[in-house]
Amino acid sequence: MDESVARVAVAVEELADRAGWLVGDAALDALEPVHRLLEQLAAVQLALVREVDGSSAAVRTGASSTAAWLQHRLLHTPVAARRMVTVAAAVHGAPRVVRDALTAGLIGVDQVRAIAGALGELPAAAGPELVDKAAAALVGYAREFPPHHLARIGQRILWHVAPELAEEAERRGLERAEQQASRDRYLSLTPDGPASVRLHGRLDAEAAAVVRA
Repeated sequence: MDESVARVAVAVEELADRAGWLVGDAALDALEPVHRLLEQLAAVQLALVREVDGSSAAVRTGASSTAAWLQHRLLHTPVAARRMVTVAAAVHGAPRVVRDALTAGLIGVDQVRAIAGALGELPAAAGPELVDKAAAALVGYAREFPPHHLARIGQRILWHVAPELAEEAERRGLERAEQQASRDRYLSLTPDGPASVRLHGRLDAEAAAVVRA
């Protein structure tokens, strides 16, 4: 690993030297491949963070957590350190098609976070095959859309890969919402002077329709 890192370091020094001589269109053309390279290096870093966290290697050095080690040794802010550990876990748990796309520099770390978040919201009935299908679809969208757009697409990805299951999940979600609203409803009438009553409460849609009528 040390030899590989050393070779990359030499290559980066060469890139930095050449970048200083690029102007105009040549600099513009170089931006995209350099960005992909950064994402590939981020994938390597996150894989290492996940291994360190999973094996408690940082804790064995005396740190209270992996995030604390990152904060102390790499001088990350507490928020950035915790985020790195969380993202590393998300990347590790993502389907292979997502991890491979990140390693190849085809998508970025923030896009992986959006994809992982969307996959985590899929119903349990989706199963591994549908999860992989949704992941592949989202990787395709990630080639075209930034993370915030990708997150919105992810909210509807089940309709794309399994519309019947999406319809059933939406129906069940509506039923749960109606049941919750029914459980939470209440109405109180409190005397407010000799000739009035104060009304306070929360109603579900059905009860509210009766009151309005």
